Amino acid sequence: MVKTTNGGNNWELYNTGFANRITDIKMLSKNKIVGVCDGGLIIKSTNGGVNWFSVFTSPPGFIYMINLVFPDTLNGYAVAQTNSQTGNLYRTSNGGDNWIMSYVNNPKYVSFSSPSTGWIHGSYTLGPPFNTYHMAVYKTTNSGLNWNPEYDFQTASINPGPVFFVNELTGYKVMQLG
Repeated sequence: MVKTTNGGNNWELYNTGFANRITDIKMLSKNKIVGVCDGGLIIKSTNGGVNWFSVFTSPPGFIYMINLVFPDTLNGYAVAQTNSQTGNLYRTSNGGDNWIMSYVNNPKYVSFSSPSTGWIHGSYTLGPPFNTYHMAVYKTTNSGLNWNPEYDFQTASINPGPVFFVNELTGYKVMQLG
């Protein structure tokens, strides 16, 4: 990891001590940073990136951490995914110290407009023969404790794209159809 303290003129290298590729980081304060890594690993620094430690490892098989969101300094969400396109959503309510699973059908991307209101992309198939694909957007109004389907679209592919809300009314969802 590299860090700048002068607007990008100079960068200082920091070794996290982990071989896993870091896929996303979030700054919670000047010194507190949370990162997600391949291998289903969530790491944290409490001294501005100088030292890092592991706070969570997802169950075996969840090898990609693809999305990390913190709508405030306490509440955060991380999406883990397998090679078979299944995933889990993990939630923290204490700044990334502890993580628990929050169930959503195959989550991919998550976005929050406030600490309590958020949306997540999920996908699923129906069958047998499991060839009817659905992309869905789920919404929470209680900080990720419960998720309710808001939008469901049948498609020929389950390739997801990001979902992003700028406020509680206006949002965007990338759909890769076909």
